[in-house]
Amino acid sequence: YHAPANRWFHVTATPPEGNRFATFTQDITERKHAEEEIARALEAEKKARALAEILREANESLSRTLNLDDVLHNLLHYLRRLVPYDSANVMLLENNSHVRVVALQNYERWTNADLTRQVTFEVCASPIFTEMVTQRKSILIADTREYPGWSRPPGTEHVISWLGVPIIANDQVIGLYSVDKVEPGF
Repeated sequence: YHAPANRWFHVTATPPEGNRFATFTQDITERKHAEEEIARALEAEKKARALAEILREANESLSRTLNLDDVLHNLLHYLRRLVPYDSANVMLLENNSHVRVVALQNYERWTNADLTRQVTFEVCASPIFTEMVTQRKSILIADTREYPGWSRPPGTEHVISWLGVPIIANDQVIGLYSVDKVEPGF
């Protein structure tokens, strides 16, 4: 018997009696699809529980201190557990005109991290930062090498995939997270 594609069957055969035996075929496709759906739901629940645990740990950690450097480094640490970045930084908005790197993680793998600590961008000179600050919008760039106007200051040459997320406090953009990967399309 040739079963149609994407179908599941349960086949049972009786013990032979002489040269005769009987087979019984039951289509169990719906049951298999239901089992697969349950497995997907369980996996989604497992991921949601892991996310909730990371967020709980981050909240607990962040509520232990008011030191800005500690808070920013903790945020980058917990962010890495949610998004497997290669390097990341936090830039804060200064005088509503510039963003400056104030915390970073994992740049030493590709460069002298002190170079990245010195990076400053003028918001109005960069369409990316202007959009993030004025529209409070996250921006994902799949390949910075193909993005018009992408700037590569010293210390960021390894950045290929990039995600920028505004940091908002008291209904104002106060800075942004910047996470990246060395592979395109991440």
